Formats: sequence, structure tokens, C-alpha cells
Amino acid sequence: MSHHNPEKDDEDSAKRLEAEAKKLEAEELEKKAEEIEKTAEELEAEAKKLEEEAEELDKKEIDVIFNEKYPVKVYGKKQTGLSLKQAAIEQKVPIQLDFILSIELGGGKTEVIGNDDKIKVKEGDRFLAIPDDDNS
Repeated sequence: MSHHNPEKDDEDSAKRLEAEAKKLEAEELEKKAEEIEKTAEELEAEAKKLEEEAEELDKKEIDVIFNEKYPVKVYGKKQTGLSLKQAAIEQKVPIQLDFILSIELGGGKTEVIGNDDKIKVKEGDRFLAIPDDDNS
């Protein structure tokens, strides 16, 4: 006759329930982690969209002067030497793309801006565009 131990059954049941609870907890944590990751990705996409919108707003009209007398409108603070010359030419300033461009810094000082140089333009900036005399 086999002797049945009810306490042993209770202990096994408790262990089974504990294991089941741990498994459910792990699954729940995994689901939460996936949700958090998804939310993070959505927030990242939203941030990128807002950044792009901010850049569009940054494209406000800025008035600059070319060669002492030609008002030129550029759109957005971020420009390159080339984009400035293109804007000036489109607005009938008598210069060419191969002209040397420089910005007047005041006090008779200027700084040359290459076509690929990035520059932040502000209202009233003054530029000089002159022919490149180097005929080599």
C-alpha cells in the first residue's frame, strides 16, 4: 500500500504555480519592452518630422546686399557660397557663378566664401562678388 503525502502535493503545486507566475511575469515584461520600443520609434519619427518643419520655418526671407547696391532676397539662414551667387544671379545682379564671393566683416575686412562653404546669413549681410582675375 503506497503512502500518499498531501503536504508533498501542496509543495509541488506551489512550485508549479510559482514557475507559472514567473513565466507570465517574463512574458508581461517582454510585451512591455516591445511597447516601449515601439513608442520610442514613434517618438523618434515625430522628432524628425518636427526638425524638418523647424528647418522649413527657418527658410524665412532674409535681405542681403551684393556689391554695395543690389538687394538680394535669400530664403533661410543656412546658405552656401554657391546658393548665394545663384540667388543673386536669379535676381538680376550682374555677376557670374565663377566670381569670387566674400562677405564684408566691417572695418574694411572681408572673408572669402567658397562655393561649398556653409554660412549662416543674417539680415543686412553685405557680399562682394568680383571676377576671378587668375587667368592661368
